[in-house]
Amino acid sequence: MSFEELLREAGGLTPEQAESELRELMHDPRFRAVLRMLANHREALVVNASSLELAGSPSAASLAAHQLGGIDAIFSFESILRGIYEA
Repeated sequence: MSFEELLREAGGLTPEQAESELRELMHDPRFRAVLRMLANHREALVVNASSLELAGSPSAASLAAHQLGGIDAIFSFESILRGIYEA
């Protein structure tokens, strides 16, 4: 199955089905790799957003705002996952 096919199938899930499948998946130890990937991406965004090299660039404010939005999105996604896991 291609990734595009997987995305199409995922689009066919109801929110309840998606939550149920995620909850089941979270009990697979390999799900830790997904969480590690999210954490790595969040950490990279934090490093980039706080870079002193970027501070002096003319586009620093818009770049930092974009990266902060990315960090917020990852925290939001992690919060959703935590809620599903703890339910």
